[in-house]
Amino acid sequence: MLQSQTAYQRDTSNITGNGIPLSSQLWNQLSSGTVTGQLSSSTNTVKQQLLSYMIRLNYSLKDKYLLTVSARQDGSSIFAEGHKYDWFPSAALAWRISKENFMNDASWVNDLKLRVGAGVTGNQAIEPYTTQGRVTSLFYPFSSTNSPGSIFNPLFANQDIGWEKTTQYNLGIDFSLVKRRILGSLDVYTSSTTDLLLTASIPAVTGFTQSFFNIGKTDNKGVEINLTTVNISQQNLMWTTTLNAAYQKEKIVSLSNGNQDDINNLWFIGQPVGVLYGYKGLGVWQVKDTADMKGYASNSFTPGSVKVQDINGDKKIDPNNDRQIIGPTRPAWVLGMTNTVTYKGWDFSIFMYGRLNYMWNTGGEGQAARGTQREINYYTLNNQNSEYQKPTFNAGNAAVDPYYTALGYKDASFIMIRNISLGYTFTSKNLGKTGISNLKLYAQASNPGMLYSNIKFLNMDVAGPTWNRGFVFGVNATF
Repeated sequence: MLQSQTAYQRDTSNITGNGIPLSSQLWNQLSSGTVTGQLSSSTNTVKQQLLSYMIRLNYSLKDKYLLTVSARQDGSSIFAEGHKYDWFPSAALAWRISKENFMNDASWVNDLKLRVGAGVTGNQAIEPYTTQGRVTSLFYPFSSTNSPGSIFNPLFANQDIGWEKTTQYNLGIDFSLVKRRILGSLDVYTSSTTDLLLTASIPAVTGFTQSFFNIGKTDNKGVEINLTTVNISQQNLMWTTTLNAAYQKEKIVSLSNGNQDDINNLWFIGQPVGVLYGYKGLGVWQVKDTADMKGYASNSFTPGSVKVQDINGDKKIDPNNDRQIIGPTRPAWVLGMTNTVTYKGWDFSIFMYGRLNYMWNTGGEGQAARGTQREINYYTLNNQNSEYQKPTFNAGNAAVDPYYTALGYKDASFIMIRNISLGYTFTSKNLGKTGISNLKLYAQASNPGMLYSNIKFLNMDVAGPTWNRGFVFGVNATF
């Protein structure tokens, strides 16, 4: 354990961290300079514990009206003393409609249940020891030897933080139809999350740059669909399809400073937590736009330069007036579909997965020369209808065009094949007297490729340029 004492003589009456007022307790921790951390150069082992107490009540009336009420208290070792424990109650009511007398003539309905519920859940999604303070070990030269030492981590250990809480209300329906050939569920929900565990900047006068805070409130609305259909059901042939789809729309309702946007941390009231914020690219300037380009003050636009949106039309491109929200970084839709076919001893399945309606910052194409770069469709006088700007560089090998990143914001939607498998299981008759009781041959292909992707040069499943494709051939045998 290490301790260090540093005295700060400051006027702290108006100290705020990025608009976040620092509590007297937090400022006392900062100004005292007393930080306790753990220094280890031999192991990355961490210890984390959860302790929960729960009580649950279930009640059923005629197997038609179902009630569940529960309350739990969770404690996490991650938080500091006084903030480790919190309560999370929930309740749910279900009505099995298919049991009612008026459903007797609906023979095509095998099961139909309506559900409504409300509950509170907690989130402790920060790393262990975050509230205890950290130090970074190092060795520095002293005379003829290297002496061990340490420096403080720039993330300050805020011991005031506690559980992030989400209160959710849900309305759902479960169904089984047509002799159980169609099964599934549909859920519609709305939720509100308070005391979000997020990092925010704090004044550098404290000796640190960031800390975790319980900040603000967000609202979410969404729909979840689960559907399974038995498309073919015969003696030797079976084909089933399972579809999962989830839609979510989220927004920030308030931050620690009320309804004021926090541009430094890219948090905007009424917008999702994760957004891209910058200049919106409108393609590249053309030769025919020469007169318009010259009308811009303090900008050396030429044909082939990146064209960005001038929001207020003042013929100036500046960060205060012309940056805007480009789009969300979290998908609105997450989809998955599995098709499984069995025929006699054969079985085949294919799993497809997708994320839709979100944006990704690919970084643009600086084209500053000498750097390794993929082949792109760039501007020339013979190729004016291009995707990217013309190549430019200066003596420092840096991009001259300061807005090249505006062409890097892309729709990241994709649908891919995650897995394809094919197998054949031998019957006992086929195996005869071989001494093998069960034998199956199979082949699998993992991540074979994309069905659709707007960003061709990245694998958006992992948001990187690498593909983890795999092909497996195997035998399962029991003797």
